[in-house]
Amino acid sequence: METVTYFLVGRVPVRSALTGAGRHTEALDLKTGEFRVSPQHYGLTRRDDTGLVQELSEAAFAAHVAAARREMRPSLEGPETAPSPPQAMSHPRITEESVEGMLRWLEQRGMTDAAAALRLAAQHHTGVRRGPQARPEITHQVQIMQLLRALAVPDGTLEKLLTVAALHDLIEDYPVDPDALRAPFGPDVSESVRLISRTVKARPEQGTLTKAAYFAPMDEHPRVAAVKAADRVVNQRDMVLAFKPARQLAYLDETRTFILPMLERAWTLSPAWRHPLTHLHDLLTLQEDLLRPALTAGR
Repeated sequence: METVTYFLVGRVPVRSALTGAGRHTEALDLKTGEFRVSPQHYGLTRRDDTGLVQELSEAAFAAHVAAARREMRPSLEGPETAPSPPQAMSHPRITEESVEGMLRWLEQRGMTDAAAALRLAAQHHTGVRRGPQARPEITHQVQIMQLLRALAVPDGTLEKLLTVAALHDLIEDYPVDPDALRAPFGPDVSESVRLISRTVKARPEQGTLTKAAYFAPMDEHPRVAAVKAADRVVNQRDMVLAFKPARQLAYLDETRTFILPMLERAWTLSPAWRHPLTHLHDLLTLQEDLLRPALTAGR
């Protein structure tokens, strides 16, 4: 007896059949409109905390396949039209959890510094993120914290990691001095936030700092590397709602050129962080594999 399960991995329809002979998984090729055997998706066919995988009904799957073929191979369905831009990847389980929900989670675990950091961030991030899915600005920090708390980080490091995640945009986006974070959160946290920030007040050399020089110190600070990578995962998920295709490709190029190598150096220098950094590296690579073909198909 054959059991078929249907998924959407980012924008790619994937079907997985379980038979007496084993599992057979096929993914829709977004360039040709045909299904191809896809071993790379064997381990992804489930709902998970990455937010990249959704289980579908057979009818919903068929609708996604038809829509993808219309976008990527118009000749199959009718007159030629320009491909539509990719739709946002949804997070089935990384939900738009309220600040209050995250605060409860932190306080139940005695993470008072991380809770204080999130409260401070919420006092500043009071705006609304623009786009078709407008939502409170602080949602961005909460989603990064959700992703990071799911990682198997070294013992005793999770609270500082979440504290940095809550504060990571504060210096860059608001008139907050880096030294103001030192007393309440300690030098490790304030230094981590400083390294993530792309502002002259955080890094005086910023005016002449190249991208390579900006990312270079992060490989010696695995906490910084993890927050930067998680920030990029969330941003790359959401960028299709705000960026034009050329800017999306430039963003993916920056990830490939600077962030992925930075993560590889970071886990080499800090082996205890290999598992969480590898996980984030894999998520970014998966986003690259899903988004770039769709963005370049119309070229």
